[in-house]
Amino acid sequence: MYFCARKQLIIYKPLKIFQLIMKVKSLLFVGIAMMGIAFTSCSKEENLFDNEAAQADVYAKYSANFVKKYGPIDPNQTWDFATMSPVYLPKSSAGSVTRAASDVVVTRSDENKIIINKEVLDWMHSEMTAGHDNSTKGQSFTFETPGNDFTVVPIYQGIASYRWELWVNIGGNGGVGGTDTKIWEKGHEISYRTSAESTTWITPDNQGVPDNAYEVKAPITTFSSASGLEMFFYLKVYGGNNPAGGSKVTSLQPMKMIALEGAPRPKSVPEDYTATIIGCEDGADKDFEDLVFMVYGKPVPTIKYHEDVDVLEAKRYLIEDLGGADDFDFNDIVIDLQRYSTVRNKFAGPEGNVQYVGNETLSEGQRAVIRAAGGTHEFTVKIGGKEIWKKSSKYSVTEMLNTGWGGAPIDWNAELAVIDLDANEWNATTNNIEIVVEDSKGIKVVSFPDRGDVPLMISVEPNTLTNWMTERKDIPTDWTVW
Repeated sequence: MYFCARKQLIIYKPLKIFQLIMKVKSLLFVGIAMMGIAFTSCSKEENLFDNEAAQADVYAKYSANFVKKYGPIDPNQTWDFATMSPVYLPKSSAGSVTRAASDVVVTRSDENKIIINKEVLDWMHSEMTAGHDNSTKGQSFTFETPGNDFTVVPIYQGIASYRWELWVNIGGNGGVGGTDTKIWEKGHEISYRTSAESTTWITPDNQGVPDNAYEVKAPITTFSSASGLEMFFYLKVYGGNNPAGGSKVTSLQPMKMIALEGAPRPKSVPEDYTATIIGCEDGADKDFEDLVFMVYGKPVPTIKYHEDVDVLEAKRYLIEDLGGADDFDFNDIVIDLQRYSTVRNKFAGPEGNVQYVGNETLSEGQRAVIRAAGGTHEFTVKIGGKEIWKKSSKYSVTEMLNTGWGGAPIDWNAELAVIDLDANEWNATTNNIEIVVEDSKGIKVVSFPDRGDVPLMISVEPNTLTNWMTERKDIPTDWTVW
């Protein structure tokens, strides 16, 4: 809501341009969309209504073009795709990226498999008994890359209805930056046989690998990188067999992964290699046998344990400033809003029977990070009605920042501006963010869209799966946000 200097005239124009009735059939971006927008102008009084009408006309054309491109929108469609999944980071690194991992080389082929022999499986089962609480072995941990090649291979799949994928991040801080690589997904190219005499390899599907399996055969993924890079593994876990939604389980979360050093190596691995076995928990039974995988190398990456960890929850807002009626790249303004805290994990009990008993919050705060600004108009960011940053405070308003214009490289970890916020200033539930855009036609206030509206703002999970588009590259219809 804005007032003109000559006359206190308030103009608000609701922009439910049309009713959209067909349903979006999945969480795919088949209908990405909408937001409230109000127009005002403080130009000459006689031009006030003309400017208002011109802005509304552009939005009406934008809305029509949007539906033409992406299809009709379910009236209940929400444009908040962010799950706010907590990202666990080593202490004092939240929100910052200090090391690159551009030199990470990954070698993987489904045909390149290794046999995990019975001695390895028996050792694993002796350390992680199925159906028992094995959480006393669990702590928050990361790895440090050794500078030599190392290999990751799944060796056991538990019985569960959950679907998951195994990923690794190298060179980032708990997934903020660095290189993310998908290693494996449940049931993919893994098989077992039940005896030395058997020539039949059985695919486990959802039933898992039985405890009495004689051998397991699975694909290997080999990594090569510089030494000293931080590395951590994580699962993307989906409820039942539902591919939408999901949560992230990481080695920095207490009682979600356990590391067993000194594991026996598979027979085909050279004798001077060392191995570590990682057990993962995707639910709550604490046996850590939902997925078990091995890391081996000469030497194997070094484990680093963490008592204090930083926890980051964030949303990435992708915003259009309505500079045109057929522009759907949503990179005019890209801003991450973050809620962060440092927690201390607490353990209790005698040696050999240590139990995780919760954590204590040591500090917490909020911040805004401007990642990109492809628009060529002045804009002001407001949180909860409070102005926190203006483009002209640091950059030329016509400068296109970090969106690949003219083939310029994009820095996906760029921090064009970092603004500390007051405690609880940003409300992640109500999405109380506004962008005030100033152009030759007046002022536009872009806020988060209501359900079923055609969007000028959407929110996604801030990770490498949801990087913003380059200039004039429209967001795709099959961009899955999890």
